[in-house]
Amino acid sequence: LVQIRYTNSNDSLGADEEFEQVQLNAITARTFGRHSVLGGARYYETLAGGAPLYAQFRAGGFAKLSGYQPNELVGSNFAMVMGGYRYQFAGSGLLPAYLGMTVEYGQVADDSDDLFDSGLFNGSIYMGYRSPIGPLYMGAAAGEAGRQRYFLTIGNIFGNSSVGR
Repeated sequence: LVQIRYTNSNDSLGADEEFEQVQLNAITARTFGRHSVLGGARYYETLAGGAPLYAQFRAGGFAKLSGYQPNELVGSNFAMVMGGYRYQFAGSGLLPAYLGMTVEYGQVADDSDDLFDSGLFNGSIYMGYRSPIGPLYMGAAAGEAGRQRYFLTIGNIFGNSSVGR
């Protein structure tokens, strides 16, 4: 999946603030029998103007710098790379089950030059189910400086730009 989004907020078109942003999401996955590996990257940058609070990028939560609470990190720019592995330990049926892990590196910053210079390592271990209401993930996450949290997430964690707003 590759997703690119460009935003040009212009007051001549009725916007409250003028700014430009670009968002890039890319993820790939490969399955070998019961084993799957995945890799991905997100790069969101405010190109011009000062993005108002409602247009700031947010990160935190499972697979979006997992050691942080959802939307805990806020700034004008966001970047991360991640890798993961999962194993299907229960076969098909109503709730196929998986065990997995992620490793993530990224940052939210007001200056795009600081995104990888001062990045944060995060990771998670989880159990997942493909349920009738959507993917269900429960697990534990950790980040730098001893950050730890537990999570329960329902729904797609890749491929939407919910990190943006």
